[in-house]
Amino acid sequence: MKFITYQLDFTTWGVWTAGLLVKDALTLVFNDENNGELIYIEVMINYSARGYGRMVQQLHTRLDYRMFDKHRKYMDDVKAYRIDYVIPKLDALRGKEFKSVNHFIREYNGR
Repeated sequence: MKFITYQLDFTTWGVWTAGLLVKDALTLVFNDENNGELIYIEVMINYSARGYGRMVQQLHTRLDYRMFDKHRKYMDDVKAYRIDYVIPKLDALRGKEFKSVNHFIREYNGR
């Protein structure tokens, strides 16, 4: 499988007991060289206290779109992290070969 590109579909967030949970929903595009088809995989990048910026394979479910002023700074931090770390990581993996989607996610999380 060759990683072709990605698309940031939307950013979503929710409030829970431990704080604010923000997620980027991305669609990854791979080329399956065995049959020549494109494979589209939905993943989430979680921005929480544990595993900040870690990717997991997850279908896109939209959470609440409300935005409170007290969360605005956190969202600015997430945007900065996305620009400084997430996008460069994904760009660095473009065009590389992977055994599976899980192998791609392990490579992304390991960098």
